[in-house]
Amino acid sequence: MQIGVDLGTTNSVVARLDENGDPEILENERGDRKTPSVVQFPDEGGVIVGTTAKNNRMTAPDRTVQRVKRHMGDEDWAVDIDREEWGPEAISAEILKKLVEDAEEAAGEDVEEMVVTVPAYFGPKERNATVNAAKIAGFDEADIELLNEPTSACLRYGIGDTDAGTVFVYDMGGGTFDATLMNVTPDGGFEVEGVKGGQRLGGEDFDDELYDHVRGEMIDAGHSDPEDNRALKADIYEKVTGLKHNLSQTESGSIAIMVGPGDSFNVDLSRDEFDEMTEHLVDETFDYVDALFDHEKVDAAKEDVDELLLVGGSTRIPNIQERVEDYFGMEPSKGVDQDYVVAEGAALQTELEPQGGGDGGEGGGDGDTSGKIVLPRDIGLKTVDPDSDKETFEMILSEQTSVEASESKRGFRKVDKQSPKITIEILEGGKALAEENDKLGEFELKNLDEGSDPEFEVTFTVDEEGKLHAEATNLDTGRTAETTLEIGLTEQEIEDQIQRSEQKHADTVTRD
Repeated sequence: MQIGVDLGTTNSVVARLDENGDPEILENERGDRKTPSVVQFPDEGGVIVGTTAKNNRMTAPDRTVQRVKRHMGDEDWAVDIDREEWGPEAISAEILKKLVEDAEEAAGEDVEEMVVTVPAYFGPKERNATVNAAKIAGFDEADIELLNEPTSACLRYGIGDTDAGTVFVYDMGGGTFDATLMNVTPDGGFEVEGVKGGQRLGGEDFDDELYDHVRGEMIDAGHSDPEDNRALKADIYEKVTGLKHNLSQTESGSIAIMVGPGDSFNVDLSRDEFDEMTEHLVDETFDYVDALFDHEKVDAAKEDVDELLLVGGSTRIPNIQERVEDYFGMEPSKGVDQDYVVAEGAALQTELEPQGGGDGGEGGGDGDTSGKIVLPRDIGLKTVDPDSDKETFEMILSEQTSVEASESKRGFRKVDKQSPKITIEILEGGKALAEENDKLGEFELKNLDEGSDPEFEVTFTVDEEGKLHAEATNLDTGRTAETTLEIGLTEQEIEDQIQRSEQKHADTVTRD
């Protein structure tokens, strides 16, 4: 069986194609269509994933992990469980295992391949981390396909079957935001023209604002600080999330917080008040949208958009819908559930070749559905400014550069003339100082003449899977060195984490 997986910050969803070629959501063992992306490691052993982990998170906060998608690609982030570090790949692997188990139970078939969706602004580090998570969950790389979330939405909406030329996707889920401009090719495929986004901007930030508001109201009224009571804090978060959902349907709402036996504290809130306290979050999304259209490599203007899609549960917030409609001067397409559109589009992709083929049920054209990616951030080298001796960033591939692109820069010199080699560090980010960027990797050009001051030419190439290739050439001798960056975990580290996960489950597995 092939499945499509929306591996979300707050919730994850799995879909497959039914006998008619239409996407259907596979329910988890609780009968729910969404599984909370929460992982807990109980003191007694085993792993809990999903609703039970979410409900129990305040009883064991140091052993519960949520919002892990916000950390994908961050090699410095990890949680300590029983004196072992669990990085974002290992945590995400536990979520994937749960999703696969439930999908197999629901369908009565084994999962052999899966399409996993990722934000379009995910760069090489984040994409590689997602693939490694699937490997730790037990899949071979050949059985994993990554698909841009905006491309998945276009498939589900059947955009490739229409005459729409330029599509804009405003995607706000529980934890991340994606602004993507896409073109529909003549053969019905999709090409990304530009992308901007934030890995820490989503519906949970709206929850945080509501929580802070309720907390402030309680303290002002003389009640104890919820930060000092885990159960109370969890109760407030549960209720403000429900209040947020209700305010998408009604003009006002209220919640009651139990602050003592038979004693409750009521908080009333209007939609206007909610919009005012969260306006800065909506503004932040449009900062990304403006930056996308203002970028020199993006030719289209907002007036050129032919089709407008809203993706992600947070786009149900009326203020977001109104702001999007006002910005583009057009009504967004509707008719597909924002919570499930990405997973359903990924299910459609399971029947399509990444480079074309198949009709994909309700959505998708006959062309390239890979949604060719663009680089979300500048990629370059660590160099030394000859005037200040500061380590700086030298850009080679700029953001919004399409894949299968190749760029070169020459004129780099070896800093240590006495060393017979040069170490070339590859950075991502585009900040002026080298230390402000993320390191993607490094490689060496060896056998240099000591005391020499040769010039080098460095070439970067990005392939259609988003993998980065680098080559350095000594312009004096023609000698070259090259590498394909193996970003993130090594194969041995992946194998070690597979065995650790298996042992964790063998102890006493509890799954909800």
